[in-house]
Amino acid sequence: METMETWADELVALGRLSGHALSPDGSWVAACVRALDDDAAKYVGGIYRIPLDGSGAQLLLTGRFDDRDPAFDAQGRLLFTSNRKADQAPDDEPDDKAKRQVFALDGDAITCLTEEPLGVVSFQTARNNDRLFVETRVWPDVPHEDQAAVDEDLRKGPSMLRYTRFPVRYWDEWLPETVCRFVLYADGARRDLTPYCQERLGGWDWHISDDGRALVHTTLVDRPDRLRVAGLVLVDVDRGTSQTLYAHADHDVREPRFSPDGAFIAASLDLRISGRAPGTTLVVVPVATGVPRDLTPDWDASPSVVGWTRDGGSVLASVSDRGHQRLYAVDPGTGEVRDLTGDGSVHEVAIGEDALVVSHSTLLHPPRLAAVALDEAGGALRAVPTGLDLDKSYDDLATVQSIEVPGDGGTPVQAFVLTPREGAHGGLLLWIHGGPIGAWSDGWHWRWNPLAAIAAGWTVLLPNPRGSTGFGQDFVQGIWGNTWGAACATDVLAVTEAVAAWPGIDSDRVVAMGGSFGGYMTNWLGTQTDRFAALVTHASLWDFRAFHGSTDAPVWWEQMLGLDPWADAEALERYNPRACADRWTTPTLILHGEKDYRVPIGEAIALFEALQHRGVHSELCVFPDENHWILKPRNVVAWYEAWIGFLGRVVG
Repeated sequence: METMETWADELVALGRLSGHALSPDGSWVAACVRALDDDAAKYVGGIYRIPLDGSGAQLLLTGRFDDRDPAFDAQGRLLFTSNRKADQAPDDEPDDKAKRQVFALDGDAITCLTEEPLGVVSFQTARNNDRLFVETRVWPDVPHEDQAAVDEDLRKGPSMLRYTRFPVRYWDEWLPETVCRFVLYADGARRDLTPYCQERLGGWDWHISDDGRALVHTTLVDRPDRLRVAGLVLVDVDRGTSQTLYAHADHDVREPRFSPDGAFIAASLDLRISGRAPGTTLVVVPVATGVPRDLTPDWDASPSVVGWTRDGGSVLASVSDRGHQRLYAVDPGTGEVRDLTGDGSVHEVAIGEDALVVSHSTLLHPPRLAAVALDEAGGALRAVPTGLDLDKSYDDLATVQSIEVPGDGGTPVQAFVLTPREGAHGGLLLWIHGGPIGAWSDGWHWRWNPLAAIAAGWTVLLPNPRGSTGFGQDFVQGIWGNTWGAACATDVLAVTEAVAAWPGIDSDRVVAMGGSFGGYMTNWLGTQTDRFAALVTHASLWDFRAFHGSTDAPVWWEQMLGLDPWADAEALERYNPRACADRWTTPTLILHGEKDYRVPIGEAIALFEALQHRGVHSELCVFPDENHWILKPRNVVAWYEAWIGFLGRVVG
């Protein structure tokens, strides 16, 4: 059996599929595969030509540059973003100060198509003409020709940032003073389509019509409770005008996608109702009226719109469904839904005339390319061989079972159990997912990969307790409100005890770990039971009161808890681990990234001090250059080695 160290090294060394586009003739895909650079310090994107006939991949873009985001324009040219400069040769050294731009590959010629002083965030092409649209950031009230100079000068000046409202941070960065803009490149000219945008928070959803004459983007709408939701703004590209197409204080709109004829926009709509977890439905918004029509009012799911089929006959939606991430086709007239991909997890989708090419994975194989005919359903996926790491499989390392166990109130709780094929050492690792609104699925995870523990001999339990998606809205509601340590904790313990009783499992060698909300739940269990032989808690919540004052999203957390942290102090303590610190006796490893603003580093330090003060065996591992996730290859290996090594020392 492979040791954990060699397996973790292999994990970070695997090439990673990171976006693909279907060629105009439908015979091949351009796929970005990210791989380690020569120093094994970071990932660099390369773009491959992968024929769908399985004849193997061919590297199209060579050199040391980071090439990503493949797409085709109306001329059939391959477009991509890169950190190269317009005049750099393939063997030149990359310039760390170079801003990402959009390039075109036409034969052997590479042409730079954009000149954004602060770089391109994302881009889209019009299907039926040569219009190129980019998302970028700009310094407000600064002419385009002065942007680069102003940017350089301001970065040399005082570092002070000024805010008049929340949010002020997002994940791992302070919100910049630059703002988001959408820009058109056409007929040799550059035109800012959204000069009205003054939003510092990025990450907007946007889409352009096939004819390139309309752009739709989300925009933030304020509510009295300070929770901001997204509406839709429609931009008439030819006229240079814009209008709010749809906005509602109780509706959060995501993933707008134009129909092929440009007459409709499909979108995911989250309902924001006080006291209820957001429920998602799929809507179609006529461009002429802006009045949404609910396509799936009776579908107890959370669909995320991917796009439309080329004939406009179906809306494609990604859905978490009982431990699988499936792709569905939804009839825009009747709302009838049809599963296209079956078990496993679908990630990215490229849409062709008669077929789709998707990125598909399971717990035992990394994302790979697969094709599915649009007239087939229920898992008729055909893998596309590449000769690359995308073809890897770890079926020889573990077996996977999906089980159901009665949880709180007898409600069934689904879980995956992974067992080493060469025989477990007897220990059981409970791994609790984050969110809390999320789920373990039969899909590959680069960050929370259970095969590291499998390689070290552990049986791994991946439960989907209350709050998990894919099991209906009432199941999600079970985590909403001030209930974090209630039904969800009961579910987790019930599944753990059921699997711990299996033959071959040593019930004295049961350990638990989790990250983010999973880290919270690990902390909560640490204060409620001595059932576990060891605990590993990553990016975890420890003290609700301190967390509320320092997280980047306090308003959202208030909504989730359903209380006023300032007025309801007693209720806030109900499921607060810090309030029960004197009960914690279990040996614990604490892991955290210092640049984590979602769950700030203070939570880890305060937990470590509490355990040290009480004489509990505890260790703290901090990554000063990482955020909520550990992403740098060497740090990833160190992270896996840290917790597997800790469990080995403490539990044996």
